[in-house]
Amino acid sequence: MAKFTLFFIHGMGQHGEHWSQKAWEAFETAYAGYEDLKDFPFDEHFAHEEVIYDHIFERHRERWREDAAGLNRLMGISDAAPALIARMAGIAERLGEDDYFTTHLLDVVMYRYLSVVAHPVQVAVATRIATHLNEAGSAAERKWSVVAHSLGTSVAHDTLHRMFTEGNAEIAPLPRQFAPEVGLFVANVSRLLERPELSVYQSVVRPSKRRRNGILNCYLSARHILDPFTRPKPFAPAFDWLDEATQRLVFPAYQELVISEVLQPDVHDLVHYLANPGVHIPLIRAHFRRRNVISDEAEHAAREAYREKALQGRLAALRNQLGQLNDEQQPGVEGLIASAEHLQTLARLWEAGT
Repeated sequence: MAKFTLFFIHGMGQHGEHWSQKAWEAFETAYAGYEDLKDFPFDEHFAHEEVIYDHIFERHRERWREDAAGLNRLMGISDAAPALIARMAGIAERLGEDDYFTTHLLDVVMYRYLSVVAHPVQVAVATRIATHLNEAGSAAERKWSVVAHSLGTSVAHDTLHRMFTEGNAEIAPLPRQFAPEVGLFVANVSRLLERPELSVYQSVVRPSKRRRNGILNCYLSARHILDPFTRPKPFAPAFDWLDEATQRLVFPAYQELVISEVLQPDVHDLVHYLANPGVHIPLIRAHFRRRNVISDEAEHAAREAYREKALQGRLAALRNQLGQLNDEQQPGVEGLIASAEHLQTLARLWEAGT
């Protein structure tokens, strides 16, 4: 079996070199815990590459300091809600402060509403992936998948669609034989951040048996029920999103992975997702395209052990706090921003009390 290269695509905030190492180690540690996989050494089947594009957001933060009026005009003619436009009007004065909105959530706003930001982000991601594929030798060595997180799910979706359709002046279109095998979209906000001209349900970023109607073999969409980022406009395609031939496949080509266990305040964290058997088991099975590569008995044991960790008293109290936060969430990007700021505050208070 050929080795798969997993491209990790980050979400909002700053991500230096090796940002994905903890997530990769969480996946590797989980893999090592299954006796069923002892004949499939991890290093012989999986490798990883990371994609970094946060420097583009930093460049535009600097531009906002220098030309706040110009960027505010672009926000004003976007389809952003009036309340968000008003909030952005004074953002230049707050840049550089230790403020969760300016250091993290501003990335989401810039990517969604400013094409002058979104386009270079997509070019950077496409270039990173294409460079690796060009350096690979045979077709067997070009097997790859995507693990995208948070804002990265929207970035990955938009970039992959461009790479395998019309492309543009800076993104050359690729033939389908270069397409990825598996897409794991963690804390999937691709629908929340979709633009009017590109619906996530109409794009080629979907599974298809013969790669005619989609570019993936398997699409995994993971969400935690208490993750505020996944609540507004969740990714939930209708039954006919897949063509009939793909629907009839024995191994399911699309899987919604819903988890609920809480082991830390930041349930949005990529490592927290990958450590959960409800996420990493489907990811492993999708690459082998066999359910029995991990037996049902082993899956049950892993899930029960993980749930035991989550049943500690303090973690139960944390879950109640997160549940209340989500119950009060308002709709749209604006509601997401408010809930995310509250989640960050809760995480800091939790850490201060440990």
